[in-house]
Amino acid sequence: MEDDKKPNFWSSLPGLLTATATVITAATGLFLAIRPSLPTEPSAPPSTQPAQVATVVPATAPVAVVAPAAASKFNLAAVIKDNDGHTNVRSKPSASSAILTRLTAGETFATYKQDGDWWQVRTADGQVGYVHISRIKILPQ
Repeated sequence: MEDDKKPNFWSSLPGLLTATATVITAATGLFLAIRPSLPTEPSAPPSTQPAQVATVVPATAPVAVVAPAAASKFNLAAVIKDNDGHTNVRSKPSASSAILTRLTAGETFATYKQDGDWWQVRTADGQVGYVHISRIKILPQ
């Protein structure tokens, strides 16, 4: 008489895959249950201050008007002094960093008194980057 045994489910491929998925699910659940909970920041109450609205500035103004907090940092108007008639605004204070935009002669931008050879500037369209001090001419106030 021949042995008519059916293969055990847990030793077949579908059984092994089911067992593996069960172990992974259980381990994940255990991990999530025993790990320390991450601190959460309390949500800020809604602001009662009205939203700030951008102000339109005539084309003759030397710099763009921005929010009061940002305006205090960039308090000097300046132009480019370069024999080429333009200079690059860089993403970092380095000649090898990426070029964000280009300022042309006569185009005004904002900056502030800084130490070092590379000064942070803000263009009339609001881009912030770095220009070498040798290319900056501060306008009289």
